[in-house]
Amino acid sequence: MGTRLNRKKEIVAVSLPSLIFGIIFAFSNFVVLPLAVKKSDANPYLIAQLVNTVLVFIPIFITALIYLKCEDPQWNWVAIKKRIELRQIEGKQLLLMVGTLLAAILLIIIFAIAIEFLPLPFGMEEIESISPIELRPLEGREFYFLLLLPIGFFFNFVGEELLWRGILYKRQVMLFGKWSWIVNGMLHAVFHLYMGWMAILLLPIFLAIAYTYHKTRNLWIVIIMHALVGAPVDILLILGIVG
Repeated sequence: MGTRLNRKKEIVAVSLPSLIFGIIFAFSNFVVLPLAVKKSDANPYLIAQLVNTVLVFIPIFITALIYLKCEDPQWNWVAIKKRIELRQIEGKQLLLMVGTLLAAILLIIIFAIAIEFLPLPFGMEEIESISPIELRPLEGREFYFLLLLPIGFFFNFVGEELLWRGILYKRQVMLFGKWSWIVNGMLHAVFHLYMGWMAILLLPIFLAIAYTYHKTRNLWIVIIMHALVGAPVDILLILGIVG
């Protein structure tokens, strides 16, 4: 009985961060961001970067550090590096990353095409309309703010991967064994549920990143993978190609 109760507690413990930060992410995007845009003349994209970095991604990074500090009070870098599995990148790991990423993108394209032909009450246009604000491309001096973009990228890509893969995944393995990557990817999707149906459409990406980490156990690989997925989207937003 005690073992079963402890297992349930551990399942809650490894699932709760996704739900909590998912709620914070939604609050940031649908409450704080529209208010900030309304009260400021700055570019909405820059405001979105600032708001989400401060309210979502920096807290995620800090939470990951707190987990590490609790596990290793001595704050030993060698032990931490081993714990979060920062390993040297190998060629076969890069090939696996590219392969799973391409497979995920192909699945998303197939799903997107299917959505247009299935008798659903919504189409891709509705799915893509997830932003509560109207974005516009950067102009003139606004481009200088891009010098700060790497800071946002760091807390976004590194912070998310550090928490979901570097910290939570190892505990999920003890609970779910070989299926842990599926649980991990789906919980990462829960964090993005503010995106609505888009989060479901992007599920192959979340699962691909989790699977790649499952096979490589290398945090560097999934940080790179996350950046390859996220950074181009930001570039398209900056240029006004999508919005």
